[in-house]
Amino acid sequence: MDEKLKKLLYRSFDTDLSPEEKKQLDIALRQSSDLRIEKDRISALRDNIASGKKQSFEPFFADRVMGRVYDIDKENEEDLFFERLFALFRPVAIAATVLIVIAIGYNIGSSGQISLEGALAVPEVTLDEVYDPTLTLAMEE
Repeated sequence: MDEKLKKLLYRSFDTDLSPEEKKQLDIALRQSSDLRIEKDRISALRDNIASGKKQSFEPFFADRVMGRVYDIDKENEEDLFFERLFALFRPVAIAATVLIVIAIGYNIGSSGQISLEGALAVPEVTLDEVYDPTLTLAMEE
């Protein structure tokens, strides 16, 4: 079926054709069974649509639908925030844990002590080092 004739057939349903176009379409309809079938199919479809029951929505239908859409968007924003927060927290927590383990291992290795002080790189402090009597005497004067 020729595309030009098909467009002419479609246009014939909605607008008036010129006498020359009408003649061309009539000749094509007589010669082509496919074009006649297409015309019958379009006519039946248009009649079915025209005779069908017109449905309408209840008042304020669009407002109710849009209200639900906005509510869903608000719920999804909160869920999305927490999902992204947890997704971001997991790799940061893993990286921080790895860095802490590396730092503790380095501190223990460099101090030569397997103890809390060695792990935290805190030198052992004696009571004599903490309590300086010269400082006390200087403060009394």
